[in-house]
Amino acid sequence: MLEPRRSTVLAPHSLQARAVLTGSLVDIGGTIHAQIVTSLLAGLLATAGGISVEASFAFYLINLVSGLFFTGFGGYTAARTARYQPLQHALFTGLISLAVSVALTIGTPGTFVLSWPVLLGLLSVVPIALLGGWLAQAEREV
Repeated sequence: MLEPRRSTVLAPHSLQARAVLTGSLVDIGGTIHAQIVTSLLAGLLATAGGISVEASFAFYLINLVSGLFFTGFGGYTAARTARYQPLQHALFTGLISLAVSVALTIGTPGTFVLSWPVLLGLLSVVPIALLGGWLAQAEREV
């Protein structure tokens, strides 16, 4: 088990870009991979059953849950990688994730629909990243 990293300097610290970048890569990369797998499975089910799976409630729910899981894991990774102020690093990871999510949601031509899964996902990105950071911080203090 890794020992918590404790700073001996009492002066305020700046953000560690490496920790935020690592957390953001875990979040965005994991979410993209999960959505690729979900889309491939939805395509296979649509081909086999002749129905549109991508418009179903389950498809939205699976994408929402997997995206939020990786956001929490990205916040956890950023907080765990940071030498100090783990929640601040998780917060910035969540803000980067929110910015990327908004850019992808609005930037996709002709597909911008502000449905409840999209709105719920956008509103919960930062709190879920902070939850991941809080879990990492609690693990450090044990």
